[in-house]
Amino acid sequence: ASKVYKYHVDANKGGFTDDYVGLVEGNKNIRYPSFQKEYGETNLVLEGVTTNTKVNIDYGKIGTYNGKKVNIKLVLSNIHLYSDTLPWNLLDNNYTKTHFRDDGYKNTNGAMSKSKKRTVLWISDNLFSGIVYHSTQMNVQLVATYEDGSPVQFSGDTFISFNSLNPAGGKSTDLKGEYAHYDKMNTTDWYVRKDTVLSEFKSFYNNLNVVGGHPGGSSKLTQADNDFNNLHDKLGDPKFGQGTVSFKISEANPTFVIGSSNVQTWFTLSSATIFSVVPDQPEKTGVDKNGNNVNDKMLQVGDTIQYRIKQKVNRLGVDLLAVYDRFELIDNLPKEVNYVDAHVESGTNKKFDVSGEVTYDKTKHQVKYAAKADTLKNRMKYNGETYELVINVKVNELANQNSVAKNQGTSIINKVEKDTNIITVYFPKIPVKEVQQNGKDVNGRNDGKKGTPTAPLNAGSEVQYLVTQKWHTKGVDAASDHYKQFSIQDPIEARLTYKE
Repeated sequence: ASKVYKYHVDANKGGFTDDYVGLVEGNKNIRYPSFQKEYGETNLVLEGVTTNTKVNIDYGKIGTYNGKKVNIKLVLSNIHLYSDTLPWNLLDNNYTKTHFRDDGYKNTNGAMSKSKKRTVLWISDNLFSGIVYHSTQMNVQLVATYEDGSPVQFSGDTFISFNSLNPAGGKSTDLKGEYAHYDKMNTTDWYVRKDTVLSEFKSFYNNLNVVGGHPGGSSKLTQADNDFNNLHDKLGDPKFGQGTVSFKISEANPTFVIGSSNVQTWFTLSSATIFSVVPDQPEKTGVDKNGNNVNDKMLQVGDTIQYRIKQKVNRLGVDLLAVYDRFELIDNLPKEVNYVDAHVESGTNKKFDVSGEVTYDKTKHQVKYAAKADTLKNRMKYNGETYELVINVKVNELANQNSVAKNQGTSIINKVEKDTNIITVYFPKIPVKEVQQNGKDVNGRNDGKKGTPTAPLNAGSEVQYLVTQKWHTKGVDAASDHYKQFSIQDPIEARLTYKE
């Protein structure tokens, strides 16, 4: 471009205004409303735009691929301005002239001044919060590199989605809805939802096959189109994916084309897909009162255990387009422990759950956290955070009858159910003590029929006490093939004399 105006609006600063000329003139208090306020944005005013104009947007290290950090850039190029071709009365799209201070073509301060070959870009600091442009078609290249500068070769397990693709705002057949194209879309898979409001048509420039909102001149927009535009075109809405197309990527630096004849077009690019996102595997841990791991350890009656079920959530706009409609953490407790209490934690919030979300079913011996609708919609951040169901229990007398207790939790997100790892604790086998005389059981001095007492032992009589401790078996009722410590003790009454 021959001239560039650039300025930044910090997070939670500025406000939306329709004064586009003020934007051109450098009003630094203008914010596009669809960008989440917690993100800053950079506003670019470009003059002398040609197909050779290029805009590089560096978002920094904002993601990972195969466990490695990656740097993300977007390169905007091959920019075509609809104002070069279409008359103003089509592009005005029912906006009053005051939006652009009279004719946007002739007014040299107009945001879409034809004489100045001017356009405006509103670029959020957050990739997934999107970019706004005016009546333009351009290439968008996604450049992902590792920390050493080498390119990320996507291997077919990655989907790039273009969201919020709205229909054209006018009836002229020259107008196009907001659309997206992938230069490999004729040879690779791409997807839309069954209830999509998108269609296939040709781009305004270059006659490309594109997917987007209905073009101008289409049959009257359906109720689904109107509902999407007015009700659901918001990140996190359950039907936001109706305006999304997802492309399967199997290369480095993929190139896309976006375009729209609409004035003020918001588009978002993300790695979120229209599919049901598979959540991370939930994790189960168990600790004693001192915070020590109890898995594969030996406990006894009266000991306390704190079970924790951890579930990391997806990131809205990154790998998730809509908030969850169900989020549950469930623990069926072993019978060898008694329930004490439970709550949910998230980060520094040690009491995230609200009344009624955590319940204990005594009959099932089951603890459940079921997030309420308000929690799913408004309280969960969906920024990759972790939620933990924390359950305090106490080992009961049944541990004396059983030598092992296994515990596994479950998480349910939407329709996806996953089990945690298993926490195993062991209990010592109860030793058996006998007292015999001449090979007969004399417990209670009973050498006759069972339950029939006889005369007490006389002074000088000898008896034999026998204490039997059954050994544990590795993998069955113990984690190790040997004990760290083993002893048998038997205190002798004062009236008895130890012999051997």
